[in-house]
Amino acid sequence: MEDEALQHLRSGRDADAATLLWHAGRSHSPDEVRDAVSRYRAAGRTDAATTMLTSAAARDLRAVLHIVSTLLDAGQVEDASVLVSAALDQPA
Repeated sequence: MEDEALQHLRSGRDADAATLLWHAGRSHSPDEVRDAVSRYRAAGRTDAATTMLTSAAARDLRAVLHIVSTLLDAGQVEDASVLVSAALDQPA
């Protein structure tokens, strides 16, 4: 079954996809975030991966670090870098 956010993106419903991606970044487990970001990149949707990682960057520091660790363990260095950069851009 295809990811719901990808379905919205493929149907041109970008706002609906953005809402789902934002919610997922804020609430999904580190493994779920890692897997989703990998799926989006494989589908050529770097924008979706970045949106989810930017959302995840607003989580508390411990959660962000856990996601970063999960991404690094999977060899997703670029995604970990995007997440760290987005977290550093968050207001203090």
